[in-house]
Amino acid sequence: LAKIFSIIVTLDYVEKAFVKDVITQGEYTATCSRLLGQYKTILKNESVREAFGDLERFKREFDMSYPSATSRLLTGLPATYEH
Repeated sequence: LAKIFSIIVTLDYVEKAFVKDVITQGEYTATCSRLLGQYKTILKNESVREAFGDLERFKREFDMSYPSATSRLLTGLPATYEH
């Protein structure tokens, strides 16, 4: 679960960096895609998925907010693909 926690935190920072134009579109897309892939891969493990529950429960349990990461995890695509 620590890996999922770190992915959420990192993804939120990547989203904010992209919006602020701190990273390029290419860097954003590659990093975001990698993080989303890692998130999905980790959750394929049945025991992790059971302990994780769902995103909202996980965020409540660990007192997390990270709205930018939450939005990206729910869409499952980098913003560059979404728009």
